[in-house]
Amino acid sequence: MTVERARDAIAGNDLDELIRVVDALAGDHAWDSLLDVRDLARRAFEATGRQMWPAASWAEYRLALSGPAEVLAEVLTPDAGFFAPGPLAEVAAQHHRWDDCGALVPAGPMQQLFAFECAARGERIEQPLPVDLFDIPLTRERWEPDYVSAHYTPQGIDLSAPELPRGRSEEVDAPHEPLGDDESFAGIEALVDVVRHWGLDDGAAIDVVAVDGEAIDAISTLASAMGSVPRQVQVAALSGTEAMEWLAWAAAHGAGGRRRGAAAG
Repeated sequence: MTVERARDAIAGNDLDELIRVVDALAGDHAWDSLLDVRDLARRAFEATGRQMWPAASWAEYRLALSGPAEVLAEVLTPDAGFFAPGPLAEVAAQHHRWDDCGALVPAGPMQQLFAFECAARGERIEQPLPVDLFDIPLTRERWEPDYVSAHYTPQGIDLSAPELPRGRSEEVDAPHEPLGDDESFAGIEALVDVVRHWGLDDGAAIDVVAVDGEAIDAISTLASAMGSVPRQVQVAALSGTEAMEWLAWAAAHGAGGRRRGAAAG
């Protein structure tokens, strides 16, 4: 009956009703019917141009989040979930384990992404995979942090940042002359690469400087380049593990827009 509601919603070009049908089927764990509705929404867009693709993406999101292992082969595909709150490989890794589901995902880039998302959440993956996108281990090293993961829900996504370290107040000195040699340029590019998508996706300003001096000198020089130098700033030391946690968090998503995922981070 609910699938018939979906047909009526598509015929009436009623996207809101179609989303309600998707949520109702997911709430009832009617996964086969939800796949049918996903297919109906896709075909409606392809055949008639009716804008039903958001419902298809939302159905794939709900399937990846809470569906049984068997449906992952249907939704962990390159063309699925394009408008979901986050990458479906990361969504699926929240409630699915690689040991239980990995072999059910077709070999290819999406399988590798799912494996890496599971590894980022702490699962140990020993066997090699046929496709290697990242050329890095699929098991967290001892020095790596417990990465702050996105939390996906039937309502969408909940994002939390790592906990800010306790800092101390320091007086800001006069700005230094930014370095412009090849070595400092390589370091600047490495930092910018972590958050380059913030500027592309969100219009955020990205400013980085290198100086010959202490951290407070870099802060004052950066502030000067941005047009305002405060008298005092809060400064805190980060361990290598804490720095890795913040770098991965920044790379995994931006100030707004769609999250990129832990694999990208």
